[in-house]
Amino acid sequence: MKRHFPFQHPTFGTKTRPKTEGSWKSSVYYWWWEYLKRNEDYKITCMNGGNGKCAKLYEDFGNVHTESFKEWWSEGGRSVHLFAEPPTPSIRLLESGATTESDGNKLHLEIPMNLPINHLCTVFRKMVSEQQRKQGRGKRGVRANQETQARYKVAGKVDLNFLENALRLWDYRQAHPELTLWQVAQFSGVAPSKDWIRDKPEKKDLDRAAKMNRLNASASRMLKKAGNIIRYVGRGKFPVSTTKSD
Repeated sequence: MKRHFPFQHPTFGTKTRPKTEGSWKSSVYYWWWEYLKRNEDYKITCMNGGNGKCAKLYEDFGNVHTESFKEWWSEGGRSVHLFAEPPTPSIRLLESGATTESDGNKLHLEIPMNLPINHLCTVFRKMVSEQQRKQGRGKRGVRANQETQARYKVAGKVDLNFLENALRLWDYRQAHPELTLWQVAQFSGVAPSKDWIRDKPEKKDLDRAAKMNRLNASASRMLKKAGNIIRYVGRGKFPVSTTKSD
């Protein structure tokens, strides 16, 4: 039975026609893996062969440091075990006189068999789309946080662009602790080009100090959120970036 994911899952193409890295970076599950690699407790647990503070999480996620994302995602059906919805029955034909239970996830239709199949498919698509629209369903990721039955649920707002930039900033900060925050934001490429600060200021660059303050504040906020996401992903929650509830 085909399994479904609440959010877009990564795709890798075929051996003869492999997809580019961007095709799996557009999935929240890729960033889950990347952020987990930055969690120090999880890293120590991996180094100790699964023994440590994150031992229970390790049983599901395994060693994220020894394989590529594609290998990790595909190994032993791990992706399905972690993130896919439980198996659900597909469309089926009800026997005459059979009774059904309505649970809000099913739509019971009566189909006249004397009409052309193309017409029936058009009507079916329209009716189902309308019902999904009313319930806020149909698009991948919509209401997924509330309704998914996956083993590991996406626990916060998904902003792939932010997740990528925040992690890039975090990594650059770890590699260059001697730099100021505005330098980290600029040199990592996270800062917008309009906010870049020249090494040798020109006379017209009168707002240099304002730019520095703006970049320092922006980088500080982003690093704090990235740190919180890294902390929570070690508890099996992603992409939580708040400290409201521990």
